[in-house]
Amino acid sequence: KMAKGIFDYANKTGFSYAQTVKLGAALAINEKAVSAMQKEFGNINEITAATALQMKRMSMQFAITEENAAAILRIQKAVSGATNTQLLNMQMATAELARQKGVAPADVFADIASSTEAFAKFSSDGGRNVMAAAVSAKALGINLSAVEKVADGLLDIESSIGKQMEASMLIGRELNLDRARQLALSGDLEGVLGEVRKQVGGEAEFNRLNVIQ
Repeated sequence: KMAKGIFDYANKTGFSYAQTVKLGAALAINEKAVSAMQKEFGNINEITAATALQMKRMSMQFAITEENAAAILRIQKAVSGATNTQLLNMQMATAELARQKGVAPADVFADIASSTEAFAKFSSDGGRNVMAAAVSAKALGINLSAVEKVADGLLDIESSIGKQMEASMLIGRELNLDRARQLALSGDLEGVLGEVRKQVGGEAEFNRLNVIQ
């Protein structure tokens, strides 16, 4: 199986047999991971048997596709000096967090993989904060791009303050989003989501508002 994988991958990609021999174990373990990593990183230098195995575990345990795992890993590497193993462990922890909150890990990872701009803009510590925000957003029935729009709106200070005052007058209650702006500036999207919810209220409060409010 390993030998066939080596020759097939060389013939499919144009790499030499000498190059693909190094990928033998990874190809035997998880050919999908090898293809996804090569596509995302543009080379085969980041591919190891350990990475392929870890992605296979994520696929089997959490239904996270190799394509989404590799896409997120690439942007994690761009904002962090951690190893692939450490960053994939972070992904595994995020998947477990999603389960604990009753959210499908596969949906969360698909959302993150499609929101790489938000990830690059707000991530810190390997993107742990953005991945946690994606889980919280999905638990509320929204996606990461919606949270990004909230954060961007808060950071448009002049416009944001004007809208805050208008909203306060409309709902007859003073809103103070200063803390949310600080959190947005520091890249804490999960904190932004929680603070805005605290100020604006949850679904019950929203349903009591009239159309204009």
